[in-house]
Amino acid sequence: MKLKTWIADPTVIPADAAEDALAISVSDSFIEILATQKLSLAVTIVPDGLLLIGLSSDGNLAVDHRAIPHAWGIAVNGDRLAVATHREIIVYANSPLLAPLHPEHPKRHDAFFSPRVTFFTGDSMIHDMAIGQRGIVVANTRFSAVCMIDGRYNFDPIWHPSFISRVIPEDCCHLNGLAVADGQLRYVTAFGSFDQPAEWRKHSPFHGVLIDVERDRMLCEGLCLPHSPRLFDNRLFVLESGYGTVLEIDRASGEKSCLAQLPGLTRGLCAHADILFVGLSPPRDSVNRWTLPIHEVSTPLVAGVVAVDRKNGAVIGMLQVISRSAREIFDIQLLSGITCPGFADTSTNPGGLYILDSPSGGYWMKSLVAGGRR
Repeated sequence: MKLKTWIADPTVIPADAAEDALAISVSDSFIEILATQKLSLAVTIVPDGLLLIGLSSDGNLAVDHRAIPHAWGIAVNGDRLAVATHREIIVYANSPLLAPLHPEHPKRHDAFFSPRVTFFTGDSMIHDMAIGQRGIVVANTRFSAVCMIDGRYNFDPIWHPSFISRVIPEDCCHLNGLAVADGQLRYVTAFGSFDQPAEWRKHSPFHGVLIDVERDRMLCEGLCLPHSPRLFDNRLFVLESGYGTVLEIDRASGEKSCLAQLPGLTRGLCAHADILFVGLSPPRDSVNRWTLPIHEVSTPLVAGVVAVDRKNGAVIGMLQVISRSAREIFDIQLLSGITCPGFADTSTNPGGLYILDSPSGGYWMKSLVAGGRR
């Protein structure tokens, strides 16, 4: 019998979630997808932090969890994994040769991510991210702009909507999502074309926009809380969170077609072959001030990740977060070709193991805790 449920270690649960331990349950079909496609997932869950979800060598569910505070957007490119937090972006790198040599868990992992560099962004409310050749492209929600993070500045604005008059920290339009293709910014989502401080909060949730950056035009308007625009095989998808839907958008006309309606606010989208992975969350209190279409759905709303067949919109697998209190899936990314990833975070686990890697060799190390000795 395969282990399909995981419960968080209480020693790594954040203080604000300590009375309600995080647990995850997955369907047989979800496990089969991870196994046959050789995939694992990086997931940020509020308030629990970052989870790497895969399978052990015997096919059981395997989860590596670190309680990184305010873990939000995720980006993956090759051996790099970047995670946005409240004021920083932490970049981890995979050391596949050292992964199976873990001193405490030999042969468990086929990938292990250890911290390489941290960028200080301040309270920029970083949402979507993409790792490029020059740096990390981010949706800087606080400043209503898309920015480059490369270490030269805290952030470098490279684009903002034409309706934004000044790139200042006012969260005018709740710019949150971006799609990058061939190294170029293509599409951006926001909750409206507003230019006053937090103005999006003062209106109904049906003012959302999808912006075609290349043509400098509104491709779609009147969306209900849009998130996570993505290009897969030149097909454009966006999540209309207020409806709990996955939309496909005609890139020329802006015509919308609904691929799937799901039991939760949709946010976080990635794909492998013909499978879409979509993050789901119940509406949080700040969203419940609005009457959303998702509130009228009779099906219970859940937090988790669903696998959707891109050909017909059918749900073919599900990972569900089980808890008494509301949990939010903030972002999800795939780790292709990796089945059982692990990672170290020295800021939240100061006495834990980590990797020091260099061209001359790599080593497993153990951090010194305060007052400790070698």
